[in-house]
Amino acid sequence: MNQISDKLDWTISSLGFIIPEITLTLGILFLIMAGLIAKSSQFARLTGLSILAIQFILLVFYSRPEGPVNLFGGMLRADDFNFCLRCLIGLSGILVVLLSDSGSILKNPFEYF
Repeated sequence: MNQISDKLDWTISSLGFIIPEITLTLGILFLIMAGLIAKSSQFARLTGLSILAIQFILLVFYSRPEGPVNLFGGMLRADDFNFCLRCLIGLSGILVVLLSDSGSILKNPFEYF
């Protein structure tokens, strides 16, 4: 029984480092659902940009490790290199949304973002 509680403690303590990814996943699901209702290109662009901005802010403020940290019982590792790559991917997603114009988007803009 003690082994199960140790694994639950690892999981709970590791969830703080993946909050940006959870937020990004929920945002993408919201964007897909919003695409069923609204067909506006401007709404898709604004929604996509806000989802990526929230993910980047959470990444910077909530998931920077003090040093190398083993997550989920040693299955993953969070360190400075991991943090830099996550920031680079978040910034590149924001730049893609900002630099895309409405002429390059296909018929349904929610498929693009």
